[in-house]
Amino acid sequence: MPDRPRLGSAAELRAAQHLQAQGYTLVHRGFKAGRGEIDLIALDGSIIVFVEVKERLKSAQTPEEALTRDKQTRLVDAARHYLAQVGLPEAECRFDLIAIDRSGLRHYRQAFDP
Repeated sequence: MPDRPRLGSAAELRAAQHLQAQGYTLVHRGFKAGRGEIDLIALDGSIIVFVEVKERLKSAQTPEEALTRDKQTRLVDAARHYLAQVGLPEAECRFDLIAIDRSGLRHYRQAFDP
């Protein structure tokens, strides 16, 4: 059986390295609030970017399909908690997806609207 935390951590590290190579500034990793968790929080200029990292190496489901409406709702809720916690409830932000599978890494800017 795969070691999910270790695999998830490796995928998040790969995603973080990708973001940094694109000029993003990493702010937080693994932010938890309520039922939600945000894998990576970064800055793209002045925009706060909440990044969901999905890796599927042996599943019939693509990483993109794993970003369900329920998961999106939990991400938005966690993002609201984060923005309130840092005192920026009205900050400009977006939700990105980094999908990793056997085909490689794909970065979807503004993967969904809250």
